[in-house]
Amino acid sequence: MGPGAFLLISFLMAAQGSAGVIDERQALMRAIGDDLQAIWDGLARGDGGAVEQGATRIAAQAARLSTLFPLDSFHPPSRAQPAIREEFHAFEDLALKLKEAAEGLAASARHTTLAEVQPHLTRLVRTCRQCHRSYIEPY
Repeated sequence: MGPGAFLLISFLMAAQGSAGVIDERQALMRAIGDDLQAIWDGLARGDGGAVEQGATRIAAQAARLSTLFPLDSFHPPSRAQPAIREEFHAFEDLALKLKEAAEGLAASARHTTLAEVQPHLTRLVRTCRQCHRSYIEPY
């Protein structure tokens, strides 16, 4: 077997090994998106409990984010950019900011005024956007 074939086999084996974590993080990102939609829907209905539940779930999911990006998981079907590896502390910081924003939103949702919820929701959405702009392939 030539060196090219060996490299190809090695790449394919690594891809198979990391496929599970790629699937897991894609599922987690979809869940965050679903919970963000639940928050918007809860706000539209004036349902602080739904907002609180969605934000609480996002906080828990954000706490897991940085564990789902091992070094060997930056190949298709992943759209995550290798910059996550190179700037891992910045990526972890964004995950922490997302968690903190979601916790703030969950706590503020116990109140009924949009004025109390708005700053936390804005912070949460801005953190998502900042991370996606920095670390994910364009849609």
